[in-house]
Amino acid sequence: MESLHYCFVLNPIAGKRRADVWEKKIKAGMESSGHPFSIHRTNAPGDAVRITKAQAKKKIPVCVIAVGGDGTLNEVINGAAFAKNIIVGVIPAGSGNDFIRSFENGGQFLSIPALLSGTVHPLDLIRVNGRYAVNLVNIGFDCDVVEQASRFHSLRPLCGPIGYFVSVFIVLSRKMGKRMTVTTDTETFPMDDYLLSTMANGRYYGGGFLASPKSCADDGKMDVALVKKVGRLRFLSLLASYKNGTYQDREALKSLLVLRRVKTLRIRFSALTGICIDGEITHATAVSIETAPRAVRFLMPNGAVPKDGFLSGEPL
Repeated sequence: MESLHYCFVLNPIAGKRRADVWEKKIKAGMESSGHPFSIHRTNAPGDAVRITKAQAKKKIPVCVIAVGGDGTLNEVINGAAFAKNIIVGVIPAGSGNDFIRSFENGGQFLSIPALLSGTVHPLDLIRVNGRYAVNLVNIGFDCDVVEQASRFHSLRPLCGPIGYFVSVFIVLSRKMGKRMTVTTDTETFPMDDYLLSTMANGRYYGGGFLASPKSCADDGKMDVALVKKVGRLRFLSLLASYKNGTYQDREALKSLLVLRRVKTLRIRFSALTGICIDGEITHATAVSIETAPRAVRFLMPNGAVPKDGFLSGEPL
């Protein structure tokens, strides 16, 4: 990768706000490597998209590395989608960092030498009403929890996984369930109440919930899980299996689940509904979701290994 320029997109408010520390580490690692590099700090939402698109316009090989959480990575992939000269990497400096949980030895993503000696893999993305996700799209209970947890970002004790767990119980106290009609590649599910829904490319979200344990990020399809509405006590009884990813194999839950692996999905809601795209919330009354195969080239650091089945193809 000697010919690559490395562009680091640093989110100064991600995680524990250690931007100065990360900038020093990046400068030290890159200066000793001899590779050309630049560091850009974001100042507002959308900056990482704009920075990445500007790199794509240069038409020279650039590796854009998101230094932040899943939100920063999401912005970078939205700027990099289908740009042939861009490789996307990530240094997980945020509070959740869920996408890299699908790799063993995830600590390698923190190492500049490991990134510089890594391999490049094609990844699918999920297109949601024209916007891209690299990890998960979720609707319903889990989206409401993410929206609630986002209100804790400025409160250090409740930042990250702790805030997510607190938010679970706050949302449990409210009315649950989203009424919607779902149409896939081959079938339609009539209007019904669903407690939560995930459309997944990655496997984890919410600070470690294994929501989609069988997802593959380069198979051209997304894993869909629809969970029908149940009472609070029943939901609490299945929460542990939802967190550890065993819920899909529990016989007692089969009647509550719709599990599919599809290329396209259309959802019509009975009311304006929140849609969580890699942790970022938008609202709509209808949504079109589809896979974008091999839409981005992803830098996997040396020593990191995809968990079983997460990547099926060979590196580029």
